Amino acid sequence: LVAKYLQLGRSQEYAEREVDEFLSDRERSEKYLEMRAYAKGSAGSGFSTELVVQLGLAFFLGLGGNVAVKYWAAYRSAFPDGP
Repeated sequence: LVAKYLQLGRSQEYAEREVDEFLSDRERSEKYLEMRAYAKGSAGSGFSTELVVQLGLAFFLGLGGNVAVKYWAAYRSAFPDGP
């Protein structure tokens, strides 16, 4: 909030005083704080790069394990007594 006042050309002292007054008034600041909390909570609802990488690694690890088990089963059925 202080940064918004500074962008409008107000002084640092004026901005801090206005923001303190606004935040100390529960009626005026309650909706702002609720919107801010909601925005922070919903900002993390998208797919982040880390999540996509983790899901990709889990997929390929599962795929590799599945192929390895099927390969091993096929190998054992082709050579029941060993090579």
